[in-house]
Amino acid sequence: MNMKPKILFVQEVFGRLSEVFLYRMLTNMQDMDVQVLTGEYINKESFPFDNTKIIIWEKIEITFPKKIFAVLHRIFKPNGSHMAETNDIIRQINRSEVDLICFQFASLPVLFGKEIEKIEKKCCVIHHGSDINLAVVHKRYRKRLQILWAKMDQIIFISHFLMKTALTLGCPKEKAIVIYLGVPILPNNIRLKHLKQKKDSIRFICIARIVPVKNHVTLINAFAKFVKATDKEVELVLIGTGELENKIQEKIQSLHMDKYIKLFGGLNNDKVLTEIAKSDCVILISNRYTLNGKINQEEGLGLSLLEGGSMGLPMIGSRSGGIPEIVHDNINGYLIDPLDIEEIKNAMMKIVKNPMKNKSMGEHAKEMVETEFNLDMQSKKFQSLFRMIIHNHPK
Repeated sequence: MNMKPKILFVQEVFGRLSEVFLYRMLTNMQDMDVQVLTGEYINKESFPFDNTKIIIWEKIEITFPKKIFAVLHRIFKPNGSHMAETNDIIRQINRSEVDLICFQFASLPVLFGKEIEKIEKKCCVIHHGSDINLAVVHKRYRKRLQILWAKMDQIIFISHFLMKTALTLGCPKEKAIVIYLGVPILPNNIRLKHLKQKKDSIRFICIARIVPVKNHVTLINAFAKFVKATDKEVELVLIGTGELENKIQEKIQSLHMDKYIKLFGGLNNDKVLTEIAKSDCVILISNRYTLNGKINQEEGLGLSLLEGGSMGLPMIGSRSGGIPEIVHDNINGYLIDPLDIEEIKNAMMKIVKNPMKNKSMGEHAKEMVETEFNLDMQSKKFQSLFRMIIHNHPK
C-alpha cells in the first residue's frame, strides 16, 4: 500500500482572510498528507482545518513581524532572543516525520540566516510577491534570501514576473519554476442567480488589502471622475482591510462619493464570492511602489482578478507585476497605466458603454481561468512537483 507523501507547510500565521489562496491550496491537496507548522492559527470558522494537522510552534515568546518591512528590524537587531526562537522552530521542523518542508513566503525562513543549514529535510519555498520585491532595495535582506535559496531544493514562483525579478537578484536558475495559483471554478448558477436579482446599476468591485501598493487613492480619484462623466447608475465596492482604511474613508467623504463607493472591510471567502457574483467588472490597479528611488513593490499575480474572471466578469488591471499575465487587453479586459487617472476612467466608461463587449470579455476571462488557472489543475501541478522533489528529481 502506497503511503501519501507527507508535506509540512510552514508559515507565520495560518488563516489570514487575505490569504485564502493558501488555505485553498492546502485543502485541495487530496493526494498529500498535509500538516501546517505555524505560530498562530486564526479565523478558524472561515478556515476550518483538521486540528491534528496543525502544529503551533513551541516556546515562542516574541511575535514574528506582521509587516514585511519589520523583517529588516529583525535582521539588524542583536541575535540573542531571535536565535533562540529560530532554533526552536528548526528543532520542531527536524522532529517532524515528513518528506518535505514547504515554506509559504520567504519572510519567515529568511530570518534564519545561516541557521537554515541546520534543517535536515528537503525544502522548497513558494514566493508570492513582497517576499521577493523587498530584496530589490535592501541588500541585507537580499543576502539572507540568497542563503535561503542555496538551501532550497526548489524555488517556486506564482508568476513569471516574480521569477524574472528573482533571477536578477541571484536566484539559481536551475532551481526556479513558475506554477500559477488557481481559483475554484464555480457553478454558473451562482452568477446567474444574482443577475436575475440585479438592479440596473453597473457595479465595479475591487478586492485587495488597503495598503499603498494596491493604489486605492488613485482608483477612487478615477472613479469620482467617472461618476461625473456618466449618466448611468454606478457603484464601486471595496473589500479588504489594511493600514490605509481611515485615509481611504476620509478620501471617499472628501470627494462626496459616499453614495457611490462602499467600503465593506474584511469578508470571509464565501461573502467575497457572493459580492463578486453581484458585480459587473472586477478591478485591480496595483501600482509600482517606490522606495529609495527604486521600484520594489509590484503585484505578484492578482488573484482577485481571476476570481472575477471565474464568474465571467471582464477585468480592469494595471500594467504592473504579474497582472499582464492575467489581463489581455481588449480580449478579457482592459490594461491601464496605474498612474493615469484619465485612462482608468476611460476603461470604466468602456465597461458602461459596451455591454456586448463586456459579455465577450467576460466569456474569455472565464475560459482562461478554466484552462490556465483552475484550482484542481494547479493543485495537481504542485503535488506533482512535490513528489519530484521528494524523489530527488526537482525541475
